[in-house]
Amino acid sequence: MESDKWSKVLGWVDNAQTEELINQPAAACDSRQLGLKCSQSGQHASRSMKKNRSKPTAQALRRSLRELARVARVLALEGHEDITLGHVSMRDPAGRGLWIKRGGIGLGEVGAKDFQLIDFDGNLLQGKGERHNEWPIHAELLRTRPEIDFVGHTHADYIVLMSCLDEELRPYTHAAVFFDPIPPRFTQTSELITTPELGRALAAAVGGAAAAIIRNHGCCFVGRSVAELCTNGILLRQACEIQFKLSLSNARQVWPEAAEAARKRAALSVNASGVELYWNYYRRKLEQHEKRR
Repeated sequence: MESDKWSKVLGWVDNAQTEELINQPAAACDSRQLGLKCSQSGQHASRSMKKNRSKPTAQALRRSLRELARVARVLALEGHEDITLGHVSMRDPAGRGLWIKRGGIGLGEVGAKDFQLIDFDGNLLQGKGERHNEWPIHAELLRTRPEIDFVGHTHADYIVLMSCLDEELRPYTHAAVFFDPIPPRFTQTSELITTPELGRALAAAVGGAAAAIIRNHGCCFVGRSVAELCTNGILLRQACEIQFKLSLSNARQVWPEAAEAARKRAALSVNASGVELYWNYYRRKLEQHEKRR
């Protein structure tokens, strides 16, 4: 069952519990895997698992959504904000569908309570407010990619500019070298991805890549953790900025051939621990920014 990897740690979360779960105070959990490794504190360890099953589940779910909200705000800080457009999502731990940012607010405004639970057909199961109409991007990517748990879709400035050029992304610097394979272009349409059919077409174009550029529109990016999701989104924008600015120059352009790019990628520590370092940096940057406001 698709939800086994979550349910073994989190247990089952039913609809009646969800609102209570999100509003409960956070507990001491390991945030590295978004609450997937959440242990009971010493004062609760002696209680039976049956009696306390919902409490660590509540803590883990709330912690996960709080971290996902941080991703949204970091992305806003790093050039992905576009009024109230753009959204991030997380696979539901209990296998009911996904948690997606609600409509009507910008990425920079997102908190832990600003997510809605929808099923893979777009039906609202929990939460309030407007539902984003491009939910099929998230539903179809999560449906076809069981190894990922997080999806983002934004209209980051330089990604949108790059999406208007008829050329593939090239590994000019470490920002694009980070990706293997290089993010493909989805060229079928520039329209909003509002139907499951278009969502499936986009997912097919993405394949096993970590991101894709959507022609004359924006991008999508995925991750197995919040750290991956955030890093993929940020580095995709950086890679697009570098290439777009180079496209304005008449100078001869060069970029690494495949073997050199692979060696460079290995040296960049493109792995879980390396991505975690990037994520911790952006978390600190966000914290400093929000303290100054």
